[in-house]
Amino acid sequence: MWDIILEKFNFDVSKGRKDEWKYLVNLWSGDDFQKKSTQNKINRSKCSLPPYSGTKTYARLRYEMEKKNGKAPSRVEVFLESRKRKKGKQVDAFQQNVIVMSMCSILSLSPFRVYICAYV
Repeated sequence: MWDIILEKFNFDVSKGRKDEWKYLVNLWSGDDFQKKSTQNKINRSKCSLPPYSGTKTYARLRYEMEKKNGKAPSRVEVFLESRKRKKGKQVDAFQQNVIVMSMCSILSLSPFRVYICAYV
């Protein structure tokens, strides 16, 4: 079995990590690990507002926003910034509604006025 796995993943045995590889394969193929992996996959699929900031941490995003604007951003502003897509890409309708409602609460505006501003 190990020979098949080593061959499939093009594993170089000469580097002396065969024992580590066997440990990882046993870990990943174990029932407990598979159960946790399946549950995590289900939980991630339920996430309705995923961040689009990639590998950038919230601390780094907060720092860059503070540097750009000259003041510390609020938690809501950091949240909204992390949910923005790259230029030219739209967020889905659910995220757009959450962003609009958040802007309403920050700016104390009616949702109608924010929608008009967002689409003009």
